[in-house]
Amino acid sequence: MKVLIAGGSGLLGRALTEVLLASGHEVSILSRNPEDLNWHVFGSQVLQWDPRNSKTLGPLVEGQDAVINLAGSNLAGDNLLQMRWTQARKLAIRESRQLSGQALTQAIEKATKKPKVFLQASAIGYYGPHGDEKLDESKAAGDDFLAQVVVEWENSSQPVEAQSVRRIILRTGLVLGRGAKILNLLMLPFHFLAGGRIGSGKQYMSWIHMQDWIRAVQFLLEHQAAKGIFNLTAPQPVSNR
Repeated sequence: MKVLIAGGSGLLGRALTEVLLASGHEVSILSRNPEDLNWHVFGSQVLQWDPRNSKTLGPLVEGQDAVINLAGSNLAGDNLLQMRWTQARKLAIRESRQLSGQALTQAIEKATKKPKVFLQASAIGYYGPHGDEKLDESKAAGDDFLAQVVVEWENSSQPVEAQSVRRIILRTGLVLGRGAKILNLLMLPFHFLAGGRIGSGKQYMSWIHMQDWIRAVQFLLEHQAAKGIFNLTAPQPVSNR
């Protein structure tokens, strides 16, 4: 299978690329600045793209069996100075998700040989803040900023379904594993002997291990009956406490 990954230079994209290559697939990674990448998975191909210009994507999408869209600005930022959600930061978070999905969709619409499946990254932030209530894919979206961004992220690639492309939405929880930024942030106060529960400690975190996320993506890629929305989280969420 020929697989094209947008946002493939991130932690999940790199780990997924390694596993797909080891499974015998051909993998191409889209990057806005290929020359700046300080890593390269042996056997993969790094291609330059511009999310603001779908015309540059046309030849890259043509003939691919699967397209995986993981592109989107990191919610936690690339450094401590970017963690605060200023208006400019919110705009970057929103636009980076909308533009990538729209560009890939437009390229697929124009392709002669279209991919068979499109995997769209998403997040359980879709549901908004909740306590210990059980949520599934039938629940309505929240009304906070993050939920609105996730809804727009999912909708950005919805038109590919009209092109007879099997679309899968990956509503993912907190991904934990070696090198995961969120894990480092959660551990930071404990390194300074300042860790502990926050407030009541009852806030729930739905999480998934990186290896399980990769296995889920592989399963969804290969099983043609799989389409629509999937919540990728471990069976048991944990509270902040």
